[in-house]
Amino acid sequence: MSTRNVRTAAVILAGGKGLRMGGDTPKQYLLLEGRPLLCHTLDAFEAAASVDAILVVVGAADVERVRAELAEVYGPFAKLVDVVAGGRERFDSSKRGLDALLSRPETYDIVLIHDAARALVSAECIDRVVQKAVETGACVAAVPVTDTVKQSADGDRVDRTLPRKELFAVQTPQGFSTELLTAAYEAMEEQRTQAPEAFAEEEKNITDDASVVERYTDHPVYLAQGEATNRKVTLADDLEFVKYILHLRKDGI
Repeated sequence: MSTRNVRTAAVILAGGKGLRMGGDTPKQYLLLEGRPLLCHTLDAFEAAASVDAILVVVGAADVERVRAELAEVYGPFAKLVDVVAGGRERFDSSKRGLDALLSRPETYDIVLIHDAARALVSAECIDRVVQKAVETGACVAAVPVTDTVKQSADGDRVDRTLPRKELFAVQTPQGFSTELLTAAYEAMEEQRTQAPEAFAEEEKNITDDASVVERYTDHPVYLAQGEATNRKVTLADDLEFVKYILHLRKDGI
């Protein structure tokens, strides 16, 4: 199915504190090649032909500053429709971004959720995720695991070796039909309100938006081809890798 008549919005999650990086500046605002990490992420979504709109979710204290900087200092970004405040947990921020999209007069068939810390994502990867989401309703960018993976319940003794050919490292963007993702978050919020103890156990395993769809709907989630370079900035070594790749790209390599 073609994405030509499909409207897609991307929610960029940029509200994290980046505590594992150290320092006072959250990683999404660190300057790389003279621009914040967040801006390099936005560049890819601006370039992706399949994306019609971009909404950025940041910490509540950063909304006005980021909105102004993206418009007046580092932008403008033609597809950016809003900057909104996130919530306590990652899934809270995703839901707030989704709610902000749903409150707009425009309608979107597909919603992408992407971590701002994955600044090396390519427009081609984004387009692949959108195409797969159109075909299946729910997908994640992913790459095959190349290392041997051991399972250990206590972190000391190996319980078993997992079959590598069945393992994939999941990335973002993750793409969903807007109707499906909305239904998944509504079901999550219903459990959160009506059965808080059950939700307290459930939320420990909600690490991404696909987890919400997996746990609160019966819709399968599929894999779209990710990229080895689509690396999330978590530690200092990750930041150096991103700096290196951005420098190569700047030089046209």
